[in-house]
Amino acid sequence: MRMTMMSDAGLLAPVEAGGDVSVGPAVDGASLRAISCAVQRRTTAEAEVAEAVSRARARGLSWAVIGAALGVSRPGALQRYGH
Repeated sequence: MRMTMMSDAGLLAPVEAGGDVSVGPAVDGASLRAISCAVQRRTTAEAEVAEAVSRARARGLSWAVIGAALGVSRPGALQRYGH
């Protein structure tokens, strides 16, 4: 069975026209909420790491030490957080 991709507008057209047309498989809301929550936690964690790195640099820690704490190389830490 060949599946074709429809644009968002194509998917919404029958709904906006007031029709009750199936446009594909049912959406698993719980799975989408789980993804959304995980992304939010990742975003929060990344912000916390960036803030911790900033504080460590302000206290004079080297990029080598910070990289070791992050599990990356000195250049990796500098490239990611040395803005």
